[in-house]
Amino acid sequence: MKIKFLIPLILSIGQIFAKDDFFTNDDRAEIFQKTDFVVPKITVNFSEEDYKNFFLKYQCEYDMHPRNAIRNDDCYKAPWVDLDYALSKAFRNNIINKNSITDSNDLNIIKKGNITLTNFENLVKKYTDLQLENVLTTTNGLIKIPDQIADEASMTFDINGDVHNVDRIKISVGGKYTKSFEKLGFNIKIKKGKLLGRKQLRLRSEAVDPSFLREKLAYDICNELGLPSLSANFVEVYFNKKFMGFYVMRDAFKSQWIEDLFGESGTKTLYTCDRNYGNNKFFNCINDDEDITDDATFKAFQDKLEQTKTKSELEQFFNVPLFLKWQALKYLFGSWDHITNAHNSYVYRDVRNKWHVFLYDFDSDLGAYKNPKTNRTFEKEIFDNNNPLFKDILKLHENENLVSEYIEQFMKKVFNPKKLIPRIDKLKKFIGPYVKNDRKRDEDGNLQGRIKRVNIKVEDYFTYDDFDKNSEFTNVQLRKYQSDKVFTDDYIYGLKSWIIERFEFACRKYKFDCSYASEYLSTPDYNHETVLLEETNDETDSFRNSLFRLNPLFDNFSFYTQEEIPSSNSFELNEGNQSFNRDDSKANSFLNEKVKRGRKKDSAIGNKRPAHGKLARDNIKRKIQVHYLNFLRNFVNQILYDILDQYKDMKYNQFYPLNHSFTKDITKKSFDKLKKTTIGKYLKIILVLNLKCKKI
Repeated sequence: MKIKFLIPLILSIGQIFAKDDFFTNDDRAEIFQKTDFVVPKITVNFSEEDYKNFFLKYQCEYDMHPRNAIRNDDCYKAPWVDLDYALSKAFRNNIINKNSITDSNDLNIIKKGNITLTNFENLVKKYTDLQLENVLTTTNGLIKIPDQIADEASMTFDINGDVHNVDRIKISVGGKYTKSFEKLGFNIKIKKGKLLGRKQLRLRSEAVDPSFLREKLAYDICNELGLPSLSANFVEVYFNKKFMGFYVMRDAFKSQWIEDLFGESGTKTLYTCDRNYGNNKFFNCINDDEDITDDATFKAFQDKLEQTKTKSELEQFFNVPLFLKWQALKYLFGSWDHITNAHNSYVYRDVRNKWHVFLYDFDSDLGAYKNPKTNRTFEKEIFDNNNPLFKDILKLHENENLVSEYIEQFMKKVFNPKKLIPRIDKLKKFIGPYVKNDRKRDEDGNLQGRIKRVNIKVEDYFTYDDFDKNSEFTNVQLRKYQSDKVFTDDYIYGLKSWIIERFEFACRKYKFDCSYASEYLSTPDYNHETVLLEETNDETDSFRNSLFRLNPLFDNFSFYTQEEIPSSNSFELNEGNQSFNRDDSKANSFLNEKVKRGRKKDSAIGNKRPAHGKLARDNIKRKIQVHYLNFLRNFVNQILYDILDQYKDMKYNQFYPLNHSFTKDITKKSFDKLKKTTIGKYLKIILVLNLKCKKI
């Protein structure tokens, strides 16, 4: 009897903890080793109030958007609402003219404070021609809806019956651009202790990847190559008893991760990097410890890079081999979303005062987005002419072999079809049923765990069929309409075809010996099929609604006349008899000279009123076309509605996009601070076109 009882128990344990044979030397955290080819169930247990408020928050964002302006008293009475603040801001923004209020009862109500919704609505009705729902739209910013989900919750982590209870966690919405999708990502911080070796978990929706495999495959490759990397596996997520979806679970670059890998406890020299954090040519980063705001250590690092002239000098304080390895990996991945001084990276100074670079977030790699082409060279695809590390110090345009030797090593070890095609097949077969369930509509036509959003995003509606095809050789073409005639296209390469074709091109271009996978060096025996998916929003896309409708300046102004707007990499600007590509260096000098000649002397933003009219409009139009098309296309709403909130010393007067009014008072000091950032460059364009700006 005992033998019969033990056999199934041993088999069960073997299934849970079976070693993944993809990894040669597996030093990933225990939580990932134990979840290979097992899908654990994460249940986040909220209080009744936090659970209700989470879903209310997103309903309020939908109802309070100016396009909808649906009255929802639950939103106006939510715990995050401060009607005293809302009223004071309504006065400041001249939504309600305070000087017109003469009734003694109304003045007394305002003076006493603790404004009720009834008080607020009475003032709106009495002193404006607006409805309450039009005053309390998100555009006016009278009510701030928080990002936080819950500071206090608990969690269970169930691996096929092996249940781990976590008493205290903090959970918030994660990601950047993906925060605007219907399927949200989440960040979990374990407040006490660890869960199988990790304190920080990231649950990623993979909303932008039809194959659902890119992130997992990329982290597996990084770990097999021995790079200092995060790890990933798959999970199902529940909020209380509600199924939220199928997710990729990964860890995060935090002090605990540094301690596990480098042995330093409680590091204060780990930095998260993004284009929003400055305009340094090398790296733009802030300390990952939010309590450290004035960091002399990182400034000294930037200064030292500025003084560095040679590779040997750089090697004294910077992990050059690791940096070069990341560039090699970026090339194989076709990475466009890991610009060294701009996005998706961390830097860390170890106890020996040497600096290291780490990369993360690979859901848009391996042939996804930005007009992917497998036959690009390293110099064309990854070499960063604007970063002195590439051009002046390491001279990678002259010494490409510094990177190509790592490209060849990585291809031999893991990035070859012989290794990766079976890996894709195995992962695909394993997660297929979970992806089907995640992308299955209920009786009402809704997808489980999704949040209602204002703007439709075509990526939110990837199907199981898209997963099945894009993980093979089928490309996905995303067509996003800005109007009935103007649209942009993005392309997502078939995952297997990207790997095969990038491998074959690198072998041929760099004359590597690839005989170990010779069967993949001939003409591919598959056809490139393309599936077209289209995105159209009711009032056209955010690009026209949020920018062009702000000001009558744009009434007769068409940005593009051609039927199709190419992606940013292939976009060509025709000027006279000259044609420029976005990456063409001569375009920059040509346009800068044109703008310089056309700019009036008194047009310095922040000091005097900017020049408007046809000349300024046309110059800025050209500059946007070359430099900023992609950013504005995706993030113009965020710029207009959210970006100034990051700068506390900036003040609003009025912001009525639908009424063609956009006025802000900006202090000289705050504007000087803002325009040093990359976001400031984009905001500057909008200000030139559309902002009454004065010094206070």
